Order: sequence, then C-alpha cells, then structure tokens
Amino acid sequence: MDALKKACPGYAVMRSLVMGFRTILRIGKVETLHDWMNKATDSGIYGMQRFVRKLKQDQSAVEAAVEETWSNGPVEGHIRLKTIKRQMYGHAGFELLRARVLLPPVSCPLAPNVRGNLLKKENFTRHC
Repeated sequence: MDALKKACPGYAVMRSLVMGFRTILRIGKVETLHDWMNKATDSGIYGMQRFVRKLKQDQSAVEAAVEETWSNGPVEGHIRLKTIKRQMYGHAGFELLRARVLLPPVSCPLAPNVRGNLLKKENFTRHC
C-alpha cells in the first residue's frame, strides 16, 4: 500500500474521497454530499470530476438516496428471477425455472433432497 501511495500521489486523495462518499451514503446528510461534491470537483482527479458530473445529472435521486433510510436493494437482491432466467435461457424449460424459483429455502431440512431430484438435468432438457 505504501508503494502505491508513493507511485501515485493522487491515490490517497482519491481513496479519501471514495471512503467519504461511502460514509455519506450510509449516514450522511445532503449538505455533506454537496460539500463532498465540491471537494471531489476541486481534487483535480478526472475520474472524480466525471463522477460528480454524472451525479449532478440525477442529483435529486442522489439526494433522496442520502436522505431516505429505506432501499429497494434487499428486494432486488433476494428475488433474482431475471438473473435466473438469463442463466437458463435456451437450456431448459419452464419446469426447471419453476423448480429453481419456488423451491423451499436451503435452511429447510428437506431442501437438499427436493433440490437434488428436481434439478436433475436429464429431467428438464428441452426437446426440439
């Protein structure tokens, strides 16, 4: 880490800005965000300046993300239907999709047996 700091003097400034932004998203206020954006713009680091320009394009949404305590992240993180569908595209039919989405949770004692039987590839190959 020390070698990186010596080789790239802007590294410490950039790291400080990144960690500051992370803190603002977790516990910050809109005023803190505005101060951070000014510091990032004045840093002289092109990537940070570009990031601030992009934030300003949708500043109201960024400010709402800082102010609000709720997030739709958990919903998107747990229901991965689109990801599962994309992974299976062209490989299996609806029955396998249903088995992958509607199976009991892994914490259920019967889950491994159910998953093992339902997810056998030979049971769900697509017939053309």
